[in-house]
Amino acid sequence: MKPAEAKELGLVDRLYPDAAACHAAAIDYAAKLGEGPSVAIGHAKLAATLGYGGPIDVGLALEREAIGRVFVTDDADEGIKAFGEKRKANFKGH
Repeated sequence: MKPAEAKELGLVDRLYPDAAACHAAAIDYAAKLGEGPSVAIGHAKLAATLGYGGPIDVGLALEREAIGRVFVTDDADEGIKAFGEKRKANFKGH
């Protein structure tokens, strides 16, 4: 399959002209993730990793557990408050 075909099918989001451009974009994306809600990202990553390839009911249970753990954090309160105030959230990682 050619890259353009993969993009058209929705298998990839972006195409880059070369490896250097792809690497630079990956570094930028990682930096943005690093500024985000680390607790939520960590729980989402854990649920995806543990649930991958397993039964859907197990994956959904892991997702529910992750959501429950995230929404009781200070970062969740900050994210909701920042959204309501139309400002960038200041996540602390707890």
